[in-house]
Amino acid sequence: MRELLLKAFDYAVENRTFTKLDILTHSENVVVYGLGKYFTDAFLRQKVRERFGVKYLCDGNENRLKEVGNLPEAEGLSLITIEELSKIDNPVVIMMLGDPRGAISSLSKFIDRINLITYNDLVLDELMTTGKDMEYYSSQRERLLKAYDLLADDLSKETFFNTFALRVAPHLALKDYEDMCVLPQYFPEDVFKLSECESICDCGAYTGDTMSEFLGLSKGRFSNYYAFELDQENYGKLVNEAAKSGYENIHCINKGVWSENKTISYGKEAADDSFSIFNPVDAVTAEVVTIDSEIGKRPVSLIKMDIEGAEMEALEGARDIIREQRPKMAICVYHRVEDMWNIPLYIKEIRADYRFYMRHHAKFWVSETVCYGV
Repeated sequence: MRELLLKAFDYAVENRTFTKLDILTHSENVVVYGLGKYFTDAFLRQKVRERFGVKYLCDGNENRLKEVGNLPEAEGLSLITIEELSKIDNPVVIMMLGDPRGAISSLSKFIDRINLITYNDLVLDELMTTGKDMEYYSSQRERLLKAYDLLADDLSKETFFNTFALRVAPHLALKDYEDMCVLPQYFPEDVFKLSECESICDCGAYTGDTMSEFLGLSKGRFSNYYAFELDQENYGKLVNEAAKSGYENIHCINKGVWSENKTISYGKEAADDSFSIFNPVDAVTAEVVTIDSEIGKRPVSLIKMDIEGAEMEALEGARDIIREQRPKMAICVYHRVEDMWNIPLYIKEIRADYRFYMRHHAKFWVSETVCYGV
């Protein structure tokens, strides 16, 4: 597995596949595949053609091809069948499908798997690729290996390798996302057991989905639940969910978490309910704080983070609590490929006695890979 990991890394360096944007850059034939509801909702609203240099539209339904061909947004684009797609030289295919597994299976028979890109993965890379170039990625070989060697069990090493390979060298992956998906997310029983006095910092609490999961698993036996949510609309739903639960020791905080206390701007991602401080589109302002300053000396037994690429900054703002209290950690590492090694290595720098596990929690895309520190 370790040798395969190095092989995947070397392939990514040689072929510049660390980000989907680099893959697109090196193809003159960018194709959007799938012209259904996803296409209507995203392609026509989010200027996909202009952002990614799309030349072709493809679908297995020829009637749908004709319908789309009559749209003004399709003017100047070539509409092609799957058979015609198979004859195009070195295409990169953006799959605009809610579930791309069937398309990947059929298209990979005649298109290199690395050139089959889900739209969600592409948008994630577009937002999260902030100043990293090939010189940076090619310098990360030893750090990648160091993080891999920290992992405490075979399942973690298997998950680390396969999630990395699926991003940068999918032809080397031994398992697909569906094969690796395990639940529940953030509270894996084979990694740690919940006590009856947990004090949780839920960073990126969204509308209360993780909170509800925790309340069910803990049967309501816990000390405190601190739910940080940056977005005002999501926060309102979170407050309602907390109120419905009936627990007075749930504390909803309408702030994001960061490496310092300040006001920032954030914008909407591809999904209507997902937001990132790295997206300047339709940006609004909000307050971010360090976990250390907001929580202070109060007990914290578990920190969960899914904060759209701000995890490294937020961990910097939690150094004191991590160092002094050694809480269990459940940190998303999928927003940037380098988070897979940078996040465990950073936590290890703060407290050398952490053990690390890696689990993946989504069935058909890069999202929801979590690094656990215990």
